[in-house]
Amino acid sequence: MLDRRLVLIGSAAPVGLLAGALVWIATGSDAGGARPIDALQAQIGSAPSALHPQPGPTGIAASNVTAKPVFLMSVGPGAVSLPSVRLVGVALTPRSRAALLAIDTAPPEWFSVGDVRRGLVISAITKSTVELDTQLGPRTVSFTEPLGAPTPAGATSPATSPGAAVSPPTAGPAPHP
Repeated sequence: MLDRRLVLIGSAAPVGLLAGALVWIATGSDAGGARPIDALQAQIGSAPSALHPQPGPTGIAASNVTAKPVFLMSVGPGAVSLPSVRLVGVALTPRSRAALLAIDTAPPEWFSVGDVRRGLVISAITKSTVELDTQLGPRTVSFTEPLGAPTPAGATSPATSPGAAVSPPTAGPAPHP
């Protein structure tokens, strides 16, 4: 039994080569004529490709010029502006985390980790902060510091000025002094 398998395995390669050579000879091996695959390759090679833009008269491909910028501007004309985000509330349960956020002038909505709105991605929610991934990089929103337009250097917003007394909303009555 083992000897028969050994003979079949040893003869399989020569028999396969012989069968391939016979089919090749039978179908013709006209090396001088154009084969159908050559015509197809010529058509494909001459067609414009979206992956490889064709250069214009100046030698620069138009799609490369009009592509999105690699670095977004945060100041000046054409700067990317972040929507203002205010943290209104947080709900933490053993199974989920949700944040009640007000974006721009819209009414507050509940968001979970991974939700995307207006270019903002909710990346983390803690008991007092929400971390957002924005077009300009990661930002943190808290009850006392909403995310808005960046303030100029040296200026302070009402929420961050030294005399501001802003406290997060509480569930119960305010404590007595």
